[in-house]
Amino acid sequence: MVVDADPNTPGDDLIETSFSGTVLDSETQRPVAQASVYGHDDDYRFMQATHTNEDGRYYLEFKDGGHYTLYVDHPDYEPASDEATVEINTDTEMDFSLVPKVYDTRLFGIVSDDGTGEPLSDAFIRVWEIITYEDGESYSFVQTTTTGADGKYSFNLYEGTFQIEVGKEGYDRYFSFYISLESGEQLEFNVELVQWARGVFGTVHDEDGDPFPGVTVSLESDNRNSNEFTTTTDENGEYEIRVPRGGDYTLKAFMDGYRPYNEDIEVPQDSMVEQDIEMNIAPRPST
Repeated sequence: MVVDADPNTPGDDLIETSFSGTVLDSETQRPVAQASVYGHDDDYRFMQATHTNEDGRYYLEFKDGGHYTLYVDHPDYEPASDEATVEINTDTEMDFSLVPKVYDTRLFGIVSDDGTGEPLSDAFIRVWEIITYEDGESYSFVQTTTTGADGKYSFNLYEGTFQIEVGKEGYDRYFSFYISLESGEQLEFNVELVQWARGVFGTVHDEDGDPFPGVTVSLESDNRNSNEFTTTTDENGEYEIRVPRGGDYTLKAFMDGYRPYNEDIEVPQDSMVEQDIEMNIAPRPST
């Protein structure tokens, strides 16, 4: 029995089943570096992933023989897959020839506020390609960009099926359904973002009941994301803080010379909560 197998290099000393091969460009026959190669058996008991090196070579090792499916993915090429039934203690050579993607389609549009209709600047848009295989779908990140002052965005893409993710601070995240693009297509896809509709609002006043401008008010979540959202009261002592999700928060207020304010509060998923705050003068230290 062999006990000193090299887990990184195929050879005669293998004690496990492995796949190796070369990934090439179908047009130039040049090696494709940094292509993702991953595979699994029919029962998903064994799953492995790797990347091709500068020579386009990859190596995957599994625990047992059986029927395996391998997939190859690269942002600049059409995905490919192949399958084989292999015995244990063997290395199977499986090469791939990838077809380059043709960037002859365009996806463009405007991101705007759902309520006002005004264009939104600095919103991010991420494009994911939806790749369909016989045993399911996978999502591969393609590109990202941000909107300009006019709320516009644009991507040069290729024929395929995509999903876009759009987000901006203060707005609910948007995910599209499947967007299918044919070769040469120009598709306008506008997105309206909905402002966060949950949070806390109210008035900060002093001990005499007068509105208190310039007070720092924050809403802090104790969940694993540990998010804190902060604002300052206006000239009327009013504040408003919107948050991306409901849940348990701590409402805090701070002003020099006054006692810090802390109050646990529950924010609903779909509405604003009114909470007025009274600031009390901090006692002076005794001399």
